[in-house]
Amino acid sequence: MTSRVWVRLICLVLCLTVLLPCVSALGETTKVTAYLLRLRATPSDKGRVIDAYPRGTVVTILKKGAEWTKVKVHGKTGYMKTSMLR
Repeated sequence: MTSRVWVRLICLVLCLTVLLPCVSALGETTKVTAYLLRLRATPSDKGRVIDAYPRGTVVTILKKGAEWTKVKVHGKTGYMKTSMLR
């Protein structure tokens, strides 16, 4: 193989290494652990409340963050506190 092929192969492997953790979180589900957890329009305690869901509600993780997780629940997309999800 030529050096150009090796460079492309290494770039592909590095890209996959970076992207695979993101892809694995897509479609993952979790449950609400709080008594009643608000779904917010923005990742902030001051964000507009879209709806609220009781403990045990299953949500789909779109993007997990340290403090806020972007989720989809009952056809609505927004943010929930990561610490309140299991």
